[in-house]
Amino acid sequence: KSDKKTVAELKAALNEAPFYGVRIEAADALQGIHTDDAFAAIEASLKQSDARVRRTVVQQLGRFYRPETLPLLLSALDTEKNPAIQAVAIENLGRFQDDKVNALLRTCLRSDSYRNRLAEAAVQAIRQLDDPAFIEPLKQTIRERGDRFTARGMASALETLATIAQDREDKTDIYRFISGYVNDKRQVIKVGAVSALGTLRDKRAIAVLETLTQDEGQVPLREQALGRTARMSLDRLRSETKVAPQEVIELRKTVGDLKTENGKLRDRLDDVEGRLKALNNANRGDADTVSKTDVKPGQPLGDANEPGRKEP
Repeated sequence: KSDKKTVAELKAALNEAPFYGVRIEAADALQGIHTDDAFAAIEASLKQSDARVRRTVVQQLGRFYRPETLPLLLSALDTEKNPAIQAVAIENLGRFQDDKVNALLRTCLRSDSYRNRLAEAAVQAIRQLDDPAFIEPLKQTIRERGDRFTARGMASALETLATIAQDREDKTDIYRFISGYVNDKRQVIKVGAVSALGTLRDKRAIAVLETLTQDEGQVPLREQALGRTARMSLDRLRSETKVAPQEVIELRKTVGDLKTENGKLRDRLDDVEGRLKALNNANRGDADTVSKTDVKPGQPLGDANEPGRKEP
């Protein structure tokens, strides 16, 4: 339900229930209701003693896209000390195009935190923003601070880089940069790089990806993901392949043939229409001859308005 009474009861549960799990469910339910009253209830419940509940409240707050949300997230980042909760707030910033957000995400990319959580959260936010302005800062972070990322975090960073660079006119440097990780010692990063090449949509990657499409029966189970990802990336690239010059020639020839056939059909149609017209005229002539034989000499042919009389 989304009435005020239900929202009030959920707010009470979020702030007063003794078990943290109940509080988390109450926060989730308020976000699902998604009314102004529900937003106000979550906003008033940011101060939670249990970090697990506090994380959920910040997470659900960020799913309300409205002007009041951004200042609340920025305030939570200023006061929050728990890196897991900070990371959730940072990820939610990816819904807001704002100069302060852009500056903060650049700072987070260079930050030091447990398991590089803040930088990896910034990468997720950048992917949501899909802003090419982050191409160089992100590439620099991967190059200079890549050893700080977890393997999954590095794979995500490469995928994000490909995502925000895929519409770039010249992708040569990005293609070369990502290709440098297809032979990384860590399998997760190799798979991430191969997936990123498919996302980048640079046809030059086809040659590289073809070398990685192993037969699954010939490689260990833990390495089969690389071959599958390479095949999927190849499919993506090949499905977007531009028409080659020879194909253009063939298509033009086909169009020409169709035009010729269409002209022949037009001529045949004109011929049929001509024959029908001649036949109709002949039939009218026969009808006039028959009508004249029934008229007595000197009798007028009749008025045009006479019943049964038709104009030729």
